[in-house]
Amino acid sequence: MRSVVCKQPGRGLSDGVTSEVAAFFDVLPGHAGELRAAARRFTEAIRDLDPAIGLRAGLRDTRHVIFDDGFRLLWCASLEGDWDAWAEDGLFLVGADRFVDWLRHTAQGEELAAPAGRPGDGSGATQASARLSAVLRSAQAQAAAYFSPLSTLTLPQIVEAQRLDRVVRQALGNPFVEEALQHPALEPLFRRIGHGAGAR
Repeated sequence: MRSVVCKQPGRGLSDGVTSEVAAFFDVLPGHAGELRAAARRFTEAIRDLDPAIGLRAGLRDTRHVIFDDGFRLLWCASLEGDWDAWAEDGLFLVGADRFVDWLRHTAQGEELAAPAGRPGDGSGATQASARLSAVLRSAQAQAAAYFSPLSTLTLPQIVEAQRLDRVVRQALGNPFVEEALQHPALEPLFRRIGHGAGAR
């Protein structure tokens, strides 16, 4: 018997450019071990995504929690943009098959293991994506509260800031650069970024 969760499908809370997703599933009897292995494969696949694709996908974090003696699963994630938009673009970039690999061990996602569409008609991928999105939406529960400390920045902006920080730190290790930074003409710039002459 499937459990009942008070949910509002596709309506995770947002903070800045990020949104949260929390979905509850019923684990098929005897599938807890296989589900755990599939969840780990999913996580490793996300970690190994091509960096450019990972940035476009906008999946900030993901985790699977198996609880209630192996009978329930909680999938949580933070993503960029709202769920409705991400369900179309993000799922495609991450790969529907990666989701199906762990969802097929749940009562809600068991049907996803069956092929979608008719062989050779080209509709399989589209139908599979739509079915996957519907299953994930149906299991969602809205968070009571949500906060992301980096909600004002997108992943590309965060990566670029890290790159610039490394470049600046390397430059500051050069004595000629340090001497150049003492030039009075740079004083207005340091004041603008919150550093007075004494901070250099």
